[in-house]
Amino acid sequence: MKKLLCLTGFLLLTFSSLKAQVDSIQSIPLEIKKGSFARIGFFGSTFNCIWMNHMHSFLKKNDFEGLFNNPFTIPFEGGFRLNNWFAGFKIEVPTYDFERLENKLNIRALFVERSVIKTRNYRFNVGLGVSQFDYSIAFTQKEPTRQVDFDDLLYSNFNTSPRLRNTGGAYDFFISYMHREKRKIAIADYVRVGYRKGFKAYSWKTDYFQLLDAPMDQLDMVYFQYMISISRNK
Repeated sequence: MKKLLCLTGFLLLTFSSLKAQVDSIQSIPLEIKKGSFARIGFFGSTFNCIWMNHMHSFLKKNDFEGLFNNPFTIPFEGGFRLNNWFAGFKIEVPTYDFERLENKLNIRALFVERSVIKTRNYRFNVGLGVSQFDYSIAFTQKEPTRQVDFDDLLYSNFNTSPRLRNTGGAYDFFISYMHREKRKIAIADYVRVGYRKGFKAYSWKTDYFQLLDAPMDQLDMVYFQYMISISRNK
């Protein structure tokens, strides 16, 4: 709930800041043709909604469904622009969660996008990409009243599962919205909404032992990202 409130408040602030932008197209009379960029997110600026049908059925069967939460990530990306084309590389690292059901998502991706609509101040882009994902979950249950002798710590059983992983490749489709480049060094808002689909169904695994009869899931994911874009243009 705290994360949802944080994200909602952030979106409201972002919307207000976008409305308050000042038209500065007159600062450079000629359109900037090319440049490089870096985009940076932060905690609460990305929301991922993931469907893994077999794992969700397993969680529901074991009364964990109500504890499932969609993972938050922090994105970093960089690349180059030539006229209306952008190409870049992106990584997303997980934020840490200490709930009973802890899930994490790591992403590495290559992408291209193209401006299909340009106004005086904004670009509206469409893009596609390929990515490698690592989605993992672990089950933990705190026992605050339990007493464990320190010498027995390594030989005691705890209500914690090994981390389960679903790793594979996926393709992305997305649309994005951003301010146009108007200075040699520009800082602007960047908003992206996308869909990520696994190439195929991948087996769930763990690093601790061989997992027999593990289900297979194909990633289905919708995501929202807000980033700050810093570009160098010429």
